[in-house]
Amino acid sequence: DKALEEFEQVLDIFVQNFGNSHVDVAEAKMGIGNVHRALGNYPEALKWYQEALEIQIAALGNSHVVDVATTYNNMGEVYRHLGQYEKAMEMYEKDLEIKIPALGNSHVDVAGTYNNMALVYQTLGQLEKALETYEKALEIYIPALGNNHVDVATTHNNMGAVYRKLGQMDKALETYEKALKIYIPALGSSHVSVANTYNNMGIVYRNLGQYEKALEMY
Repeated sequence: DKALEEFEQVLDIFVQNFGNSHVDVAEAKMGIGNVHRALGNYPEALKWYQEALEIQIAALGNSHVVDVATTYNNMGEVYRHLGQYEKAMEMYEKDLEIKIPALGNSHVDVAGTYNNMALVYQTLGQLEKALETYEKALEIYIPALGNNHVDVATTHNNMGAVYRKLGQMDKALETYEKALKIYIPALGSSHVSVANTYNNMGIVYRNLGQYEKALEMY
């Protein structure tokens, strides 16, 4: 992968110039970890994130440093994809322990972590807790980004899936429709997020026995 090669070259240059313990070396290792995560190489991504974290903590300390929080969040995402949900939540909690004092309760990065935590609750079937955590994310996103931001739409879409699992089909449809009203103007009607939302609505209509309406969505 070209991106991986470039980050590895940058890492070699930083190590030669700054030594193994410089924060720029940690940044390059984070970059390599991000590429591996994007490629689905989760154990390899975790290895690079752990190495980056060790340098960051030694150089910057373990609190009130957003770079350290971001590394914890990235590790949480890897653990979530690996199905290690307790470990993922531990990382997200560490992330928030740094981000909230450093950035405040209303920062969009805090909302992003709430969204990630809600996904874990959703996967574990803790649906009420998932909804509560998505609501926390929305309470930050809407004042910070406005009602029509794609992150708001994605949160609505995720909440729709929770309402569907709870059997609250009308609420699910209402929430999916909110997502669509944002996605279509922002991303265009052919975007994969729009298609996924239509598909989710189709599932709801099918569950309601409204098969013709379901077919329209598909």
